Amino acid sequence: MAEKFSLVDIKKKNYSDVYQFIYHNSDCSKQAIASALNMSLPTVTQHLSSLQEEGLIRTNGQLSSSIGRKALAYTIIPEAKIALGVEITSNEIKISSVNLRGDVIATETLPLKFETTSEYYRIFSEAVQAFTSARQYADDRLLGLGIGIQALVSSDGTAVTYENTELYRPFDQQFFRLF
Repeated sequence: MAEKFSLVDIKKKNYSDVYQFIYHNSDCSKQAIASALNMSLPTVTQHLSSLQEEGLIRTNGQLSSSIGRKALAYTIIPEAKIALGVEITSNEIKISSVNLRGDVIATETLPLKFETTSEYYRIFSEAVQAFTSARQYADDRLLGLGIGIQALVSSDGTAVTYENTELYRPFDQQFFRLF
């Protein structure tokens, strides 16, 4: 039995397809998008308008043409959204932000000895918040936070070992409630 899609589902997919096309084909025209995605010009125009209003794409001049009116070139705005990553080691944390292209925008390393204590979690949380505040990243621009731990996990999955010498309990729920 064929899966049924609502009009809203189709619009969301078309919207995503238009954005993905621009992401992979920078400085493309409305006509190129419509042709490549097999969409009507009004549909593409509607999604381009929405993407521009949301600050995800912009025009980037005009494309060259030997006849007729020159088409506008569309490109993404890489800094429209930001993802954060935190690398936790036994003696420091490294906070980084990346744009939509995956380019590192900023990095900060702070000395912080790893512990499973409320104080560590508080300092960690404040460091991440200070990092975003110092760079004026609005909450609506943040896609999420990834946390990486350089460690070995015990065979039963109950403990994290750093450098084969220090043993720590896994992160408890208190850590994740901070975010």
